[in-house]
Amino acid sequence: MDGYYGDSAVTVPVGKISPELQKLLDVTRESLGPRRSTKMRPGNRLGDVGHAVQSWVEQHGYSVVRGVRGARHRHEDA
Repeated sequence: MDGYYGDSAVTVPVGKISPELQKLLDVTRESLGPRRSTKMRPGNRLGDVGHAVQSWVEQHGYSVVRGVRGARHRHEDA
């Protein structure tokens, strides 16, 4: 997007995982699901989406990573 780079990732468990790790994966997936994506519409700001995601994960005892942003350089080039 106009010279900016961003990251995207998918987490796939391999083998048997603990219930705690499964809960983390479930809450993470839910945080990006339909209830939060309703905030992605014309007139809203990125902060509206972030607030919805953050509120969801905090309700479940987790927190969000702060300070992650897009950049004009890929990690290898910085």
